[in-house]
Amino acid sequence: MGGTDAADNLVNLTPEEHYLAHQLLMKIYPENHKLVYAASMMCSASRTHAGKRVNNKLYGWIKKRLAISASINGKGEKGSQFGTCWIHSVEKKISRKIPKTEIENYISSGWILGRVLNFDKPAKIDKRELRKQQTDIRYLDALQKSSSISEALRLLGLKTSGAGYSRMKSVIVKNKLEHKFAHEYIVW
Repeated sequence: MGGTDAADNLVNLTPEEHYLAHQLLMKIYPENHKLVYAASMMCSASRTHAGKRVNNKLYGWIKKRLAISASINGKGEKGSQFGTCWIHSVEKKISRKIPKTEIENYISSGWILGRVLNFDKPAKIDKRELRKQQTDIRYLDALQKSSSISEALRLLGLKTSGAGYSRMKSVIVKNKLEHKFAHEYIVW
């Protein structure tokens, strides 16, 4: 609670006393989210003791306190996740939480947004993202066969305005083809 690690400020506790001390600290400082979280973690099973989780009324009480504390303290700038995001490297097989201000540096180094817990498990295919990529390929193919955006849209059987046109512009920018369609007088 802000004290030092000096010998005269430390107390030797058994594991049972340590657990009880956290319960008492939670009652004394009910608004301190870190204390509630620490007590909750003491109730969780470690990887080496999977399936041996504390299962009693006291555990239930602590989990309820954690939920209340998280809802009070976990929002906005007070939240532990505020201003951060998860990224991962398939090559290095690690996930890392970083400040959002550093995203561009990591992305340019080959990192990918999102958290991966198990790199050995095959990734789920996002069907919407796959369809989007397939559509982009069709659009790119039509653009390469055309001299104008309108002509490419007509090749695809789409209207020459609206969502198709906007999507076509994003494919042009994504594939750095602005020079080919510079005559269209579009602000890229």
